[in-house]
Amino acid sequence: MSEQTTTPAANACPLTPSEQRRNIILYAIGFGMNYLAAPVLYVGTTQAALCDRLGATARTANLPGTLYFAMTAMPVLLAWLSPKVKHLRRNLSLCFAIMGIMLVCVAGSLAMDLSNDVKIGMIILQAVVSGAVMTSTFGLLWEALARGTDESLRGKALGLAFGVGPMLAVLGSFLQTWLLGGNLFGLSFKGIGYPHGFVILFGICGPIMLVSAVSSLFFIIPPVEREPEREPVASVIGLLIGLPAMCLSIALLQMSEAGYGDYLSPLGYSVGFISATAFVYHYRSLLSQRVLLIATLVTILIYCGNVIPSNMNLYAREALGDDPARFAGVQNMLRFGFKVVAGLLLGWLLTRTHPKGGILAT
Repeated sequence: MSEQTTTPAANACPLTPSEQRRNIILYAIGFGMNYLAAPVLYVGTTQAALCDRLGATARTANLPGTLYFAMTAMPVLLAWLSPKVKHLRRNLSLCFAIMGIMLVCVAGSLAMDLSNDVKIGMIILQAVVSGAVMTSTFGLLWEALARGTDESLRGKALGLAFGVGPMLAVLGSFLQTWLLGGNLFGLSFKGIGYPHGFVILFGICGPIMLVSAVSSLFFIIPPVEREPEREPVASVIGLLIGLPAMCLSIALLQMSEAGYGDYLSPLGYSVGFISATAFVYHYRSLLSQRVLLIATLVTILIYCGNVIPSNMNLYAREALGDDPARFAGVQNMLRFGFKVVAGLLLGWLLTRTHPKGGILAT
């Protein structure tokens, strides 16, 4: 994700129509493969159910989802570390490859005779990696689309990626239900048993990411007249302090819960305050604008709700009397199924009302 650099034409893409069509297809493939592997890439319900199966407490089982969202500031750091346009395809391919390798490592650890603590650690690590690199792929794919297609063609790319994409997530969630077991609209799936179901689920998503890693190398990105240079460290000092401080805060609170010392809890909250202050400092230019400040606050409130599905799944045993893993696939299928429906309805609403209508309806 490099900074905006002047291109030969201000609004028109210099690539041929066939080259732009290629970029549209590759953009859709990138998001489509993310959606197909959504049961494990969109960290939350599946990881919580697996941690629960390994004997983790509810707090620890929520840790993968927490750290996943904690790492979503990484795209900004990646843009700072590697700002050159000529490295766009390489960076995108590496992000997909890292995700695939991490998923295969989780599958391998589940298949091996390792302690449950080690397996839980691998699941948490996968969440951290996914939070860092998966969110980076979003930004990189958007930049590839912006640089490699004309504005008039981008609607087709968005239609493919976010129209067909969630349908692939529904398909992936159906596979998850078949592997882990569960009941779906009157159909009962026995599952193939633990740990084989989880091993296959994580293992099969690794090659899916390999498809994206390879296809990303075929983007056609027009060269720029002058490559952007990396900005000084001072420009990202807020992130360099905020990200580690946030991870340290989470670790201290987790250690306090585990009984390593009551003093760790206030220390963790103090470090968390430092982290929040550092993030506000980094984004101060954006937060000083009223519209962006309101949008940021609304986004934070919306994302606070992302912890709800994991907790719903964790307490499925108490509420529904069955293993949480048997409800993970169904939850994901309903989540992405309604995403398809909502996408259609919000698109229709946009054509009939004001852009704010979609936000209010949501």
